[in-house]
Amino acid sequence: MPSLRSNEDGHAGNAAKLTLEVKNGGVAQMPSSLINEPEYWRARAEEIRALADDMKNPDAQETMLKVADDYDRLAKRAEARAVGLMHSGQPGPMSSLGP
Repeated sequence: MPSLRSNEDGHAGNAAKLTLEVKNGGVAQMPSSLINEPEYWRARAEEIRALADDMKNPDAQETMLKVADDYDRLAKRAEARAVGLMHSGQPGPMSSLGP
């Protein structure tokens, strides 16, 4: 399974940059624990918007803002999955964290 690691990127106001380390045949997959976490996607959207604020190129800024909007949509999908799992009687995405 790939692992997620954070490091500092000195080019954009010390914004954290996530790196996905790919193993086992070079196929990158998001850890399932993060796919179902709306907070994870909202944090990514916030980071991307902060980077976009620092950009001088309007086209690049617009692209980054679209990416941030996509992350917001992923957060909403994660919320919908969590609600669906709760209604189906299946354990929710945070059930592994315990009480």
